[in-house]
Amino acid sequence: MQWAISHLEALGYRILAVDATDLTLTEVAATIASALPSAPLPSSTRRPPHVREHMRLVKPIVDVHVIVRDGQTLLLSQRGGSYGHGQWHAPSGKLDPKEKPAVGAARELSEETGLDVDPDSLTLLHTVIHHQGDGTPDRIGFFYEATEFSGHPVNREPDKCLALEWFAEHDLPDELIPYPAAGLQGSLTDPGGLTYHNWPTD
Repeated sequence: MQWAISHLEALGYRILAVDATDLTLTEVAATIASALPSAPLPSSTRRPPHVREHMRLVKPIVDVHVIVRDGQTLLLSQRGGSYGHGQWHAPSGKLDPKEKPAVGAARELSEETGLDVDPDSLTLLHTVIHHQGDGTPDRIGFFYEATEFSGHPVNREPDKCLALEWFAEHDLPDELIPYPAAGLQGSLTDPGGLTYHNWPTD
């Protein structure tokens, strides 16, 4: 293994070693995503052209979404910001540096709705890789389900959220933000699955 690492480094590749002994697949994916470079790397005479091209990566944005379930009803947030204004989605937010996805999901849920949840009680239902298509970094979204929580929903971010409402699982609003909607539908119809959303076909 060490010989292979040394050989790849000599060719100009950057190596990331991840000890996955105590990590879930989600945490391994988040670790890899957080290590991707956020800007093109400077060229090096040690790297052949195909290696330099391979290294021109853009760090994706990792975000977490929480589908709060109470029986057959789901809690949704109505977007108040410019992106998706007036449309609905599950409470969500970006992952902080070095933050585990389930921990970030619990944090975002509390910050936005006042609901408290144990990160260990969250279930990862679906993952979405979303292509922005406007030159900004793509997104990796982890969609968790919360069935055990305490408190009552309170809009703690009125500058970003217009309303919090419960919807029947079979009667969700039509006005869903497309990217979170892909994760929500995937969570309901393909638990444990992966969706490529808005991905280029060529």
